[in-house]
Amino acid sequence: MLKQLRQKQTAKKIWIILAIIIVPAFTLWGTGSIIRSRKENDVIGRVFGRPITVREYKDAVEAVKNIAILQLGDSFFEMQKYLNLPALAEERIILLYEAKRRNIKVTDQEVIDYLTKIPIFQGKDGLDKQRYYLILKTRLHTQPRVFEEQLRNGLAIHKLFDQITQDVTVTEDEVKKEYCKRNEEFAISYIESRPQDFTQGLVPEEEQLKEYFAKNTLNFKEPLSFNLEYVTIPLPTLSEEAAKTQADQIYNQLKKEKSFSDAAKKLGFQVKETGLFQENEPIPEIGWSNQLAVTLFKSKVNNVLPPVYADKKIYIFKVKERKEPTVPEFATIKEKVKDAWVKEQSFNLAQKKIEECLNRLKQKFASNPEALDLEKEANQLGLKYGSTKNFKYGSYIEGIGLSNEFFNAASQLKENEFSQIINTPQAFYIIKVASRLPIDEKKFAEEKEKFQQQLLLEKKEERFEKFKEELKERSSRF
Repeated sequence: MLKQLRQKQTAKKIWIILAIIIVPAFTLWGTGSIIRSRKENDVIGRVFGRPITVREYKDAVEAVKNIAILQLGDSFFEMQKYLNLPALAEERIILLYEAKRRNIKVTDQEVIDYLTKIPIFQGKDGLDKQRYYLILKTRLHTQPRVFEEQLRNGLAIHKLFDQITQDVTVTEDEVKKEYCKRNEEFAISYIESRPQDFTQGLVPEEEQLKEYFAKNTLNFKEPLSFNLEYVTIPLPTLSEEAAKTQADQIYNQLKKEKSFSDAAKKLGFQVKETGLFQENEPIPEIGWSNQLAVTLFKSKVNNVLPPVYADKKIYIFKVKERKEPTVPEFATIKEKVKDAWVKEQSFNLAQKKIEECLNRLKQKFASNPEALDLEKEANQLGLKYGSTKNFKYGSYIEGIGLSNEFFNAASQLKENEFSQIINTPQAFYIIKVASRLPIDEKKFAEEKEKFQQQLLLEKKEERFEKFKEELKERSSRF
């Protein structure tokens, strides 16, 4: 029927760009090569107790991949290493299950309406069928019937989104407050108490360090570490699927041999070694790989791991060394313990000094608010004083860091008032507003409607994201 309906050019604009949410992969999926080695009807997991087959999983992966290609265009292949397609496929399966449970239907006409408004398929007079078929064949490698079912499922998820978020609204007050938050500017003066300024003279005795180490042993526990041997397979001028199939064949050959190094050399590959790296660190000279991280956690020494795709290359790893989490002897990490002790002591001293400053400011403010001089108080206590240029919420304040906490504090202060202590990773601060640049009311009136729509969409996305997380929990996560 869709083949016939494609002849029609009726449509309303419903091309919705669905945001790609990057979330950690679930370990039960395994790697791509493991999936490819299993039969189409094999069950690889369950959603709400319903079995999920290899075929269904692969269909979901292809669907989210096609969405990504349509959204990112030629950038897809550069961005692919940052996209967790297995996790996106899992999310899609769960959402489609929920849409089906709610009896959400999508008609053929709705699919056609959607299709005829996807920009990449359009010509001068609407849907260009020749262009459509060419893109499906050469870029998506997908049959029209399959692609149209992917669109149908995407629309079902969009209808689910509408159901979940239909009661989300924004009030006039919310719009004004959020607009002010994003457009107002402040300049502040501040007193700063930075821990690194209190390290001088902190020289611990040996017994102090031993006592500190005994009380904080777990803080010095070294995480799981690995040393890997590996070969690199440059991607040939083949399709991605063909390249991965070729990598699987090489992997099977390497896995059979007793000596990974000898087998690799016979195949013409140079064997490299990563050296020890911790599980929470990138792979030396390669970078991060979610796929490898999941596999490594379960691996044992001498395991040859399935191919990993990263940065336009395919890697095959062998676990040469696995170092379990351990707490080193005190003598071997004495300097590390000393650094931690000094850091904690300087933090406490900086905090104590800023608290003393706050108490002095409160006393001075109570007697004469207008005479309060932050710079003078900072100098008397040996603390730093500074000031900033105008900044907005979400910006960066030079020498301090992100502006959010400072903006929030400044927006609550009245004339001559000072803030409570603001604690950042680098230092403690007390601030006072130096100047405030309010919003342009005329500009707000002009932009209000568009901004309100944007804010409403953001609130809906936030609601739907929360719904998705709850749904994943209920689904038992496969």
